[in-house]
Amino acid sequence: MTSLLTLLTAPVLYIIVILIWIAIEEYYPNRSFDKKMWQTQKEVRYEYSHDLINSKILIGKTRNQVLQLLGNDTDTTQTEELYYDIGYRPELTGIDPSTILIHFKNGRVDTVIEHDR
Repeated sequence: MTSLLTLLTAPVLYIIVILIWIAIEEYYPNRSFDKKMWQTQKEVRYEYSHDLINSKILIGKTRNQVLQLLGNDTDTTQTEELYYDIGYRPELTGIDPSTILIHFKNGRVDTVIEHDR
């Protein structure tokens, strides 16, 4: 009886352990946007990206206002878009750095999205 119970519960326990491990590996905090941290902690910008996008603090800003807030570490030759690297998210499939795309329309920020190049 005990061996039958072990045979039935062991696979369930293994699956639970694997799911917990995946959840821990992919967890990262979502922090409120902080200009100083954004500009100095470039490898963990992904922690601030959700707030930056969801709060819509960039919507309606000019290109110069965005550059002043987020910094100049982007390709400034493009007129309609800016890309900012936000680092490597802790993901099982995350082999490329993530970015945010800031799109301008009529000289003002129209959309801000997470983007994988």
